[in-house]
Amino acid sequence: MASLKGFQSPRCETWDFGSEEGVSATTPKSRSATGMTGVPATGEADTYRLLASLSLLGPHRLHAGERQQFHFPSLAHWCEAAKVDASCHPDEHTAIILTPTIREARKVATHYQARWRSDWSMIKEAVLSQGLRMLQAQHPKLPLWHQGRALVEPVVQLTQLNLGSAESAVCRLSLPERRICILNADNAPPQEVGRRLSKLEKAHGAAIHLVAWRGRRSSWEIHDWADRLRVPITYLGAPGGRLRQAELAGIISACDHLVLFDERARRTMEPVAATAKNSPIAVDLVLWAAAPPQNVLWAGTT
Repeated sequence: MASLKGFQSPRCETWDFGSEEGVSATTPKSRSATGMTGVPATGEADTYRLLASLSLLGPHRLHAGERQQFHFPSLAHWCEAAKVDASCHPDEHTAIILTPTIREARKVATHYQARWRSDWSMIKEAVLSQGLRMLQAQHPKLPLWHQGRALVEPVVQLTQLNLGSAESAVCRLSLPERRICILNADNAPPQEVGRRLSKLEKAHGAAIHLVAWRGRRSSWEIHDWADRLRVPITYLGAPGGRLRQAELAGIISACDHLVLFDERARRTMEPVAATAKNSPIAVDLVLWAAAPPQNVLWAGTT
């Protein structure tokens, strides 16, 4: 089961949308004062069409034993595919993503309903929030993200999730994020990494937005930790790329908190730390000591 420890529904003003009704899979409709659906509200249909047209690149996840990054044609595809655990049913998960339309995505997901995650009702709000925030990060200049409560009903129409889940996910879009990049964790002892991640999770929770460096000194453990929290992930750099001054400048401009792991005796990350500390972002240098070598006694036989 995916961890939801870091996900908490954001606290927002109360938004009253009337009673919850079934929603159409096509054009969104407004609610009348009695809560019944009626004609499309002014601008709501346009908001729906724009939201439905946005595709997103998902996280790099293990799929049939390999790391893959899927392109989701819409937020609806993202939510429908999440109902099936890709680690258990990769073919069914892929089949949903590859459907050409939102209607087909729902149809295929329903066909595989016997293979839905048993915890879907528990994680659906976090899944929606992660997808919306990744859409926002990948299409940042759209006025869509400033509509506040006006975005909730189109989200309900598109994803077929309930008003409460949509309200919380949309509200999360307007709350502050903590954009964190973590480097050199693969070389540190697991207990040191675990303690630092627990500290970050406790301090920031669902506000975390991971800036994932894909070059050298990157870590899939860190990436998968953020994905289990269902927080957005933004990728920088090319796989295997060197962390040079230009790349470091890109990391610094993309995040507001840099965490560096370094061996106390070697201090290989000190140049990176020195550069980052001259910038306005927060920098944590986590030093660790290598375990002393142990003597091995051989019990010979005669």
